[in-house]
Amino acid sequence: MTNQKLQFLEWAKRAEDDLQMAELALKENGQPSQICFHSQQTAEKYLKSQILVPSAGIEPALSS
Repeated sequence: MTNQKLQFLEWAKRAEDDLQMAELALKENGQPSQICFHSQQTAEKYLKSQILVPSAGIEPALSS
């Protein structure tokens, strides 16, 4: 696997982790500020993966 793909997967994994935290906080009636923070981090990390690694050729698997 190329270094670009590894970078992409690393950022995508970080984004997925933040998304899971946002979903958990939402489900458990967590603090709105924490839900927003983790949601924003999810978007930022997915964007970063695309900006840093636009030619990785991997589509992120988004949670439903």
